[in-house]
Amino acid sequence: EQLCPNLKAEHGFISDGGLAGYIRTPSRNAVVIPDSLEFVDAAPIGCGVTTAVHAAKLGRVDSTQDECALVYGCNGVGFGLVQLLKNVYGIKNVGVVARSEAKRKMA
Repeated sequence: EQLCPNLKAEHGFISDGGLAGYIRTPSRNAVVIPDSLEFVDAAPIGCGVTTAVHAAKLGRVDSTQDECALVYGCNGVGFGLVQLLKNVYGIKNVGVVARSEAKRKMA
């Protein structure tokens, strides 16, 4: 099974509200969006990027070491993980495995 056993507030997945104009959610589920980022551009953060954050935590990424990383798959999560590893963790050497050259170049 690929679902988290402790899943509590996946709005629109296990509870109503995924397409609502407004929802009520615990503050721990909220993310401050910088003024420079449009809502439409921030929308994918909810699933793809949070999954990438979780993967980085499970992988015990340590930017204090001279580490490299390999991301297998360039989908929403894979792109999010590449950006997270480079821009948040400061990993300089990030390899990407993807089916198409276009996705590898984009990553």
